[in-house]
Amino acid sequence: MHWQDAQAKKLPMSGVMVDIDHFKAVNDNHGHGTGDEVLRVVSAAVMKTVGTNDLVCRYGGEEFTVLMPNTTIDEAELKAEKCRLAIRALEFPKLRITASLGVSAICQNPESPQDLLDQADRCLYVAKRNGRDQVVRWDKAQDQVAKLSEDTAPTRAEEKEKKVASSIPFHAVAALTSALAHRDQATAVHSRRVADMCVAAAEGLLSMRECYVLEIAALLHDIGKIGIPDSILRKPGRLTPEELEAIHQYNRMGVEMVRGSFGATVLTEIVEQHVVHYDMSNCERGAGPSVHPSISAKILAIANAYDTMVSEFSYRNQMSRSQAFAELRKFAGTQFDPELVERFIGVVKSRHDLQPEADGDAQVTKESALSIGLLLEQLVAALDDQDLEQLADITTSLQITATTHGLMDIAKLTKILLDMLDEDYDQIEFMQVAGELLDLCRSTQNTLLVSEHATREEAALV
Repeated sequence: MHWQDAQAKKLPMSGVMVDIDHFKAVNDNHGHGTGDEVLRVVSAAVMKTVGTNDLVCRYGGEEFTVLMPNTTIDEAELKAEKCRLAIRALEFPKLRITASLGVSAICQNPESPQDLLDQADRCLYVAKRNGRDQVVRWDKAQDQVAKLSEDTAPTRAEEKEKKVASSIPFHAVAALTSALAHRDQATAVHSRRVADMCVAAAEGLLSMRECYVLEIAALLHDIGKIGIPDSILRKPGRLTPEELEAIHQYNRMGVEMVRGSFGATVLTEIVEQHVVHYDMSNCERGAGPSVHPSISAKILAIANAYDTMVSEFSYRNQMSRSQAFAELRKFAGTQFDPELVERFIGVVKSRHDLQPEADGDAQVTKESALSIGLLLEQLVAALDDQDLEQLADITTSLQITATTHGLMDIAKLTKILLDMLDEDYDQIEFMQVAGELLDLCRSTQNTLLVSEHATREEAALV
């Protein structure tokens, strides 16, 4: 809407990209808790420094974008420089934080809002290439921008195309989870619970798209159990070392199923590496000593272990929540990432019911669950890319689907989002509503598992 107003009324408008310098080193050397704090303090500093009418959004892991309506490129450059100095002045224990910033404006003739951000993004790359901790604006950096190779500074549109090319087809996910539910209902339901806890623990730490891939990885992490013989799968009591080794072999088969079915490197890495301990003491179970588990894989390891401990399985005694928390902490630093353990425990304590029930009075059919699931990935991508046009289209489709199937809780939230898109919405409130909508959409996916169980029971009665 700001873009249309600026175009129609010939008003100035600028965009700024902000990227925290060497942020990966902050996470690697000081931990994810410190990284979270840096993101929080930096974002607060940016919001405090820019104007009250400027819109600040988190754009990626350590990136922020600032849309500045009624702001010339000279004014935007000045605001960006004030942000840079404000970030540089922040104090952290044993840390010095700086940021690189890129600036462009509608007067530089971008073809679209995305093109405006791409211009600012290329300026940001120039700033990093020139030593970081500086502001670069589009009209003063043409020669340097021209020298940038495509590998050095991919546009956001190109990055988006890569993401789309590696997207995960939901029908394939649904087919595999349904097959697992046919084979072993308890494992399929366990995987759904693990997926919900993974998403809850990863929110705010990973991007929405990364959370979605983690959710799919959690749903498929036990897919290899499809091939485990009943003599092992349903054996009461503890398994022998030979039987445990057989399970490891079937888990490897599951990794290859995921690799072959989707060809998605990130998804395969999470499924493969979640069994590798934090201290790498069993690295041979994964891809070897040179490949460390990602944050997503480490979250999945914790959520999987926790749900296994608190659930009723024939081969082990069921633990209480407090006992499971103690067990996670006991192995923090060896089997599990200590900071992620504490983050996970905090999330579970604060969200006793991790999965809301969608439309308790409505019957979620397998058809409606599949329809919602197909739109869920697109909704996540649009939110992650801040693509308002695509977001409006997908939300409208989701509203029609929810209304058609009688899922009125979802339909109501989609209407709220669409109304907010038509107005000057508050970004924080908007993302809160979007988060509620994503949770409700995820809750419908339980039907894909429950319906399989019900079908088998009905068949047995006949």
